[in-house]
Amino acid sequence: HHTEELLDSTRALIEQNLQRLTSVLNAYPDILQWDAPDAGCVAYPRLTDGSDAWNFALRLLDRTGVMVVPGQCFMAGDAHFRVGFGREDFRPALERFADYLDSLRP
Repeated sequence: HHTEELLDSTRALIEQNLQRLTSVLNAYPDILQWDAPDAGCVAYPRLTDGSDAWNFALRLLDRTGVMVVPGQCFMAGDAHFRVGFGREDFRPALERFADYLDSLRP
């Protein structure tokens, strides 16, 4: 059975992507607040200014092609959004996301 090999590979990918995500999100404390998840491959950052994540997600998608899901789809709290980081192609999307965050700074 290759189950353990597959699980190990998936866990390694998620851990690597979480490290990348942590590096990016922690670089923008003026824009985002977040707590790393204890498990899984989903995080819920919050816009520090409390602005509407729906509009943030629409602008991000329009300008970069990167999609996050506004928190209104999952929980109360208009400023939260969902980021999934379990994909092999996460790195280029994260780079575009970081570029977008750079553009929000004065």
